Amino acid sequence: MPRTTTISIQRIMLTVLAVISAFSCNVNNLPHEIDEAESFMRHDPARAKAILEDASRYRKGNRRERASWCLMYVWAKYNAYDNDLSAEQLDTACTFFLRHGSHLRKAQAYYLRGAVRQELKLGKEPEWLDDFNRGCHEVEKTQDCYLATMLFNRYGTEMNLRKWYEDAIPAFKKSIKYAQKGGLQSFAVTSMINLSHSYLFLGDAEGNWDNAIETAQKALAIAEESGSDDSISRVLSTLSVCYSRAGETEKALEYSRRSVLMQKKLYNAGVRKELPRYNTLADAFRKNGQADSALFYASKCYGSRDVTSRLTAYQISYIVYRDLLEDNENTVKYMSLYQEIKNAQIESQNNGKVVVNALKLEQEEADGAKLRMGVVIGCILLVCIALIVVLRYYFHLSSHKTEELAAAEEKVEKVSTELIDRDSLVASLRKAPHYLDDNDWNRIVGLVDKVYDGWCTSLASSGLTQGNIRIACLVRLGFTTSESAAIMGISPASVTKAKQRLKSKLS
Repeated sequence: MPRTTTISIQRIMLTVLAVISAFSCNVNNLPHEIDEAESFMRHDPARAKAILEDASRYRKGNRRERASWCLMYVWAKYNAYDNDLSAEQLDTACTFFLRHGSHLRKAQAYYLRGAVRQELKLGKEPEWLDDFNRGCHEVEKTQDCYLATMLFNRYGTEMNLRKWYEDAIPAFKKSIKYAQKGGLQSFAVTSMINLSHSYLFLGDAEGNWDNAIETAQKALAIAEESGSDDSISRVLSTLSVCYSRAGETEKALEYSRRSVLMQKKLYNAGVRKELPRYNTLADAFRKNGQADSALFYASKCYGSRDVTSRLTAYQISYIVYRDLLEDNENTVKYMSLYQEIKNAQIESQNNGKVVVNALKLEQEEADGAKLRMGVVIGCILLVCIALIVVLRYYFHLSSHKTEELAAAEEKVEKVSTELIDRDSLVASLRKAPHYLDDNDWNRIVGLVDKVYDGWCTSLASSGLTQGNIRIACLVRLGFTTSESAAIMGISPASVTKAKQRLKSKLS
């Protein structure tokens, strides 16, 4: 195989390897404004939003720039409690990153899509659960403790809402682990509160709420250490519920009052986004026999956007009318409202189970497809490497044989020259070229023909004249034009013409 062909094939193979390597890499070079905005996303989302608004030109950049800008802008607005969230910008970001993004970008996209859809009430509850679940799978392949904490906490919360408490506990424990690893105390408190709720509902079946109370007390210690009023108020609310279930109604009422007062203060200051947990206080008043106070605080949650909050408010109301006031008309009214919401929630939970089962099957199929793709790519790489090795070996072997052949030919030529130079007539011509007669020519031609295996005989059979053969012999023996002229007794110009005629005939 010619060397140029071998080199071309090697270049093709190297190009194939480069393309495969480039395909497997995920290049994510972004403008510095977007990177800067992302660095402020957690601590100062308002500043991140302002940076992105100044860099809005990237909305018209390439696909990655446009998707990155949309993802960060929606995230900044969501974290800054901006109600003007764009579903279109969210779709632009998710459409790109869920196909071409890294594990981190996919996790961010799933988290944001689930959270924003839930905020705007887009789609159905099982779809939000699906997004958070997929995000959890992606974020565990990254080192982002903040995002991992958020995703596992949101996923566990959705599981709690569907009463899948045993499945929610591992999610909350992972959220706490990532929060502690990242030094995120307030997030650790949130996850511990939710974990306490899981233990609380599981304890209802056994009549033992020790795990729930213990987890909430640990959360309160962390909250008081961090000095966060919002965290403290939320833990107090959880402790109120725990003590209420345990039958310690006075403690429940005390913790609930403290919690609602702190939450109301934070809500009025714009620090807290959600309304105070009036249902907890309403239930504490109910268990202490104070019907009017219980109904007053429950009524504050009738119009809540949160389904669970409305459900709890109607439940407390019909229990108060039934057990404390013995008002059958209002008991039936609020029981009907409660049952209507409850049925809708059960239907959503059943749909959610279907989504989770489908997700597990889809995940298994995706893992199988990735494994098959990995095997195919690995085989292609091995074949390419093997082909390059074979070609290099063949090229080396071919070059080695060519060198050996050239060396052998050179050796034969050298031996032949030495045999000819031993002849006395040739030796005398080397020292002093002189005119040869016919006998001398016959001797030279016979010597060349013998040493070179009938070379002169072959020339004669091809139709060359005696003069042509003599010129050919002188050329083969290495005599110059002037030396050949002296030997043949003609001018150098005549020798040159004779060589040209010989070349023409041989061609």
